[in-house]
Amino acid sequence: MTNEDDWVFDPFLGTSTTIVAAIRHNRRGAGAETVEKYVHLARQRIHGELVGTLRTRPMHKPVYAIQRGPETACESPPRPNLTRNR
Repeated sequence: MTNEDDWVFDPFLGTSTTIVAAIRHNRRGAGAETVEKYVHLARQRIHGELVGTLRTRPMHKPVYAIQRGPETACESPPRPNLTRNR
C-alpha cells in the first residue's frame, strides 16, 4: 500500500495502466518497458491522463455491450454428437 505522493514502480510497464492509476490516486509513477510501441503508447496515455483527455471505461461497465435482436443473431456451426454410441 502507498500513501499520497509516494512513488509507484512498474517494472513491466506495458500500456501504463499502473502509472495512470497512480496519477489518479495522487501518487508518482515510474516504469520500465523495452518494446518501443508500448513506450510510445504509454507516453500518450500518461500525457492524456495528466491533461484530462484519457478516455477509460468505468469499472462497473462491461467491456462489450451485448446486443440482442434478429439483426445481431448468428448461428454456430452444428457440434458433433460425441456422446452417441457407435
